[in-house]
Amino acid sequence: MNAYKLVLNALSEGRKKLLDHEAMRLLESYKIPVARYGLARDEDEAVRIAKDIGYPVVLKVVSPDIVHKTDVGGVIVGIKSDEEVRAAYRRILSNVKSRAPNARIVGVLVQAMAKPGFVEVIVGGLRDVVFGPVIM
Repeated sequence: MNAYKLVLNALSEGRKKLLDHEAMRLLESYKIPVARYGLARDEDEAVRIAKDIGYPVVLKVVSPDIVHKTDVGGVIVGIKSDEEVRAAYRRILSNVKSRAPNARIVGVLVQAMAKPGFVEVIVGGLRDVVFGPVIM
């Protein structure tokens, strides 16, 4: 799916932000490299994706209702085996259900852990009433 369609799809669903896997696809469409990833909708799929990517991996909840994943226990890092993927997947779902019971869960992002020395970058944007479009 190209960048325009990704954004159009999110807007058509009433969302003002892209989900993690959509943001990754958007970056890839502009040839911006991202750590390997996949969206898992169950434990077995999470294990398959992790095996394909190679360990270690990180698991992150994907929800249109959760902005700060760590606040709801939705991120687990340093996962090194199939068994750890299964346990982390279940723990994330349990954490989110107890801390954000009304959040819709689309799935869990399985992503390669960044290697030491790599830098994680978070980019955000908004339309400020004074400054107009702003990227931070």
